[in-house]
Amino acid sequence: MTLGICFSHARHSLLQASCIVPHSSYAKVAFIMRCPNLFRIPRIPYFVFLHCACLACLALTAAWALAQPPGAPPAKVVTEKAVAGRINPTQTFIGTVYFPEVAKVAAEVSGRVETLDIETGSRVKQGQRLVALSTDIAAKELESSRASHQRLLSQLEIARIELGRMEQLIKTRTVAMQEYDQARFLVQRLEREAESLEASADLLQIKLQKAQPTAPFDGVVLERHAGRGEWLSPGTAIATIARDDYVEVLVELPARMLAFVPMGGELRMTAGGRERAGTVIAIIPAGNVATRTFPLKLHVADVGGPPMPLVQGMEALVDVPSGDQVDAVLVPRDAVILTQGRHVLWVNAQGAAAPVPVDVLAYKGRQAAVRALENGGVLHDGVDVVIKGNERLRPGQPLDIVPASAPQ
Repeated sequence: MTLGICFSHARHSLLQASCIVPHSSYAKVAFIMRCPNLFRIPRIPYFVFLHCACLACLALTAAWALAQPPGAPPAKVVTEKAVAGRINPTQTFIGTVYFPEVAKVAAEVSGRVETLDIETGSRVKQGQRLVALSTDIAAKELESSRASHQRLLSQLEIARIELGRMEQLIKTRTVAMQEYDQARFLVQRLEREAESLEASADLLQIKLQKAQPTAPFDGVVLERHAGRGEWLSPGTAIATIARDDYVEVLVELPARMLAFVPMGGELRMTAGGRERAGTVIAIIPAGNVATRTFPLKLHVADVGGPPMPLVQGMEALVDVPSGDQVDAVLVPRDAVILTQGRHVLWVNAQGAAAPVPVDVLAYKGRQAAVRALENGGVLHDGVDVVIKGNERLRPGQPLDIVPASAPQ
C-alpha cells in the first residue's frame, strides 16, 4: 500500500509538470534544469521497505507450500520377517592368513643346474620335477662301480671253488689247516668287498635320482632361488613351495575370550572378499606378555574365489564369541545399515517406515542378532524389516512392499 501511494504521488507531479513545460526543446531542457527535484520519486523509509520485503517472502513461501504434494510418495521396498532367538554375542578380531606348510626345497647332491622347470608363482604337483642337475660325472662313477663289483664277483667265484677243493683235501689230511683257513677267510673277505661295491653302486644310483629334485606336495612356488647354470651343493635352496589346498588363520585373543571359544567348533569370518567358515583346531598356550593375548588357530578349507582366493598375509575378520547366550532378534544382515555412526534398521509399522536404532550383538551367517536401543516396541518376532530400499527411507514414509525380484 505504501509503495502504491508513493508511485501515485510521483504520477500526479508529472501530470502537473506537463501542463507548464514549454514546447520548445531548449526551453524544456532549461525548465528541467531549473526544477531538478520535479521528477524524483520520493525516498521510501528503510523500515517500510523491509516490511514490504518480508511480506513478499511470506507470500512466495506460502505459494510454494501450497504447490507441493500433501506427502512423500510410497517407497518401494523388500522386506523379510524378523525372528526372535538366543545367540552368543560376538566381537570381531583381526587375524592373519597363513599357509599350513611352507618348504624350502634344497639340493641333496652336487651338480650344475641344466634344466629349470619352475618360476615364481608356478603351480606344482607332488613329485613334479623342479630342476635337473648335471649327472654325467655320477653316471660314470656308477658305471665304474658296477664294473668293479662284477670283477670282484668273478674273484669271489674262483675263491669259492678253491675253498671247495680245500674242504675235500682237509678231510684226507693232504693239505695243511693253515692253507684251508686262508682260503676260507679269502672267500669271506671277497664277499664283504662285493657287498661294499654293491652298496656303492646303489648309492650312486640314488644320487642320480636325487639330481632331479621334486615337489614335496601340491602347491605354489613362492620363490625360486636357483638359476640355470648355477652349481648347487648339498643343502643349497632351490625353491620355496607352499601348500595352499587349505589355509590357517591366526588371531590374537584376550584371555577372557578363551572360555567362550568352542574347541573344534566353527567360527565365521570375512576374508578374501566374502564370508567363510573356520574350524578351531588349537589355542596355543603361549601368550604375548606385552599384549596379554593368546593365538587362536583356525583351519579354513574354503580357500578359493571368487572374488579372490586366500593367500598368506591376507586379513581375516573373525567373529569370536564374547559371552553367554542372550535373547536377541535375528534379522538379515542387509536390514542393518550404518546411519550417522550408529546401526539402524527400518521396520514396517502399519504400512509406514519406522527407524529402530539397534546394537548388533553377533553375526551368524547371513543374519545379524540385534537388540533395540530405542523404539524397541516395534521390533519383535515376526515383524517385517526392510532389506532393500532402506537407504532412502524417511520416518513415517508410506511403504510399497514389492517382491525381491521386482526392480527398485
